[in-house]
Amino acid sequence: KWIANYQLPITNLQSPISNLHHAGWFIYRHDEDYLAIRAGDNGQLGWGGHAHNDALSFEYSIGERNFLIDPGTYTYTSDPESRDLFRSTAYHNTLRVDSQEISRIPEGELFRLENDVRCRDVACNVFTWEGEHIGYKRLGVIHRRRFEKMGTGWRVGDTVNGVGSHTLEWFFHFDPSCAVEIDQNRVITKFASSPNIQITSNYQLPITLQQGFVSHTYSQRSSAPVAKFSLTTQLPFSVEFIISKL
Repeated sequence: KWIANYQLPITNLQSPISNLHHAGWFIYRHDEDYLAIRAGDNGQLGWGGHAHNDALSFEYSIGERNFLIDPGTYTYTSDPESRDLFRSTAYHNTLRVDSQEISRIPEGELFRLENDVRCRDVACNVFTWEGEHIGYKRLGVIHRRRFEKMGTGWRVGDTVNGVGSHTLEWFFHFDPSCAVEIDQNRVITKFASSPNIQITSNYQLPITLQQGFVSHTYSQRSSAPVAKFSLTTQLPFSVEFIISKL
């Protein structure tokens, strides 16, 4: 489903970032560093037949090693519960607010999403991209995300604008090949050889590891680790996640 899953070559670029905003893609590739950001709407004139709740989600790879990925599609009509799970907000590397979907999933409709989400890019240059979506506007919440290249990794900054108390959950889906551990206040991968990555935050958020699934091929899935950062807080709220190479 994601471009990064297929490692398509990006050629003839004047800079390492490609701003394909009409298609809802923002892609960075330089040397072994690969980042793909999804910032598109539901498509099909808002019907969202094949769309997922992936606004401001991303994938990250170093060379041939995939770290943070999109879990894929898995199935359609044969398993409605799994169909909805794989297109849910919690199955993407993005923020969930109050356990709600970015775009609501109509009950019993496997090929439609409510037309809640609207994405727009705010800023884009060689080493940064920033955008926001209004999928949570019905909750009084706007999610803005900024990616900034730094050394051997990325700073991912989230600003959650709104008022009142809300529960915020950030999901990070790892490739099935990754062994993942929580080490104090960081999430780390444990490959025997480099590269590895760690995810840290400037705010001491509670972290849990969960088992999720990744589907590289239709009707097949593999177990994969998911790291979740969460808290309940008053808005507005800002946090930064640092994804760095080890």
